[in-house]
Amino acid sequence: AAAAPIGFLGAGIMGAAMARTLARAGAHVMLWNRSADKAQRVSDVFASCDDAFAKNGGRVSVATCASDVGEACDVTFAMLSDP
Repeated sequence: AAAAPIGFLGAGIMGAAMARTLARAGAHVMLWNRSADKAQRVSDVFASCDDAFAKNGGRVSVATCASDVGEACDVTFAMLSDP
């Protein structure tokens, strides 16, 4: 069976970089951000990378709400700012 995705809340400078690093290492990262376009950009950029990253099987998917991440992932990281 496939491993559960790793959850990430927050696609800012630090969250996006950490999510990409996990995906490059072969993890399925489920990403949510308050501004959905930021999360989608991280996913799109990773998907457009060369095949060297895809060989590990890593990917970044975008969740529509934060609760989806919590339900689907055994481990979730939060990289959120304090407004």
